Amino acid sequence: MHRALRLLVVLSALAGIALVSEPIVAADWPSRPVTIVVPFGAGGNTDMMARLAAQHLSAKFGQSFVVENRPSAGGALGTGQVAAAAPDGYTLLFAASSMIVLTPQLQKLNFDPMEQLVPITNVGIGTARKFAEGEIRPISLQRDGLTSQAARKCSGRPFFSQASR
Repeated sequence: MHRALRLLVVLSALAGIALVSEPIVAADWPSRPVTIVVPFGAGGNTDMMARLAAQHLSAKFGQSFVVENRPSAGGALGTGQVAAAAPDGYTLLFAASSMIVLTPQLQKLNFDPMEQLVPITNVGIGTARKFAEGEIRPISLQRDGLTSQAARKCSGRPFFSQASR
């Protein structure tokens, strides 16, 4: 009974605060064009999805959303441009999560994506695909681990791997 009463009091207080507080979202955003930076070259899947999103957002908000492609190794250039931009909502990054998680592990960056970037939404997810030719046994990261031994098993044999999500 005590627990239920405390929960009721907390929920009532939160509801009261929500009713009297001002909206968090600014009603006048966007008041000027918004740049959507894609850290990949034009014509790929990420670029296509960003352009579709920009078209939808432009129609919804009545303001231009412009896609700007900034391809570079690991997407570091475009991601860095967004990290250095003013945190005013007028420069957005449209990229895979690998730009935030993987690239900092492989490259020395002049910015901290975990501190300087804020996620807004997940636009889509994909599936991981692995292809192998001939009689080779595909490498499983769970079974074989990501080691130099696993890489040597494929040495000299054609293989393709794509990670996503």
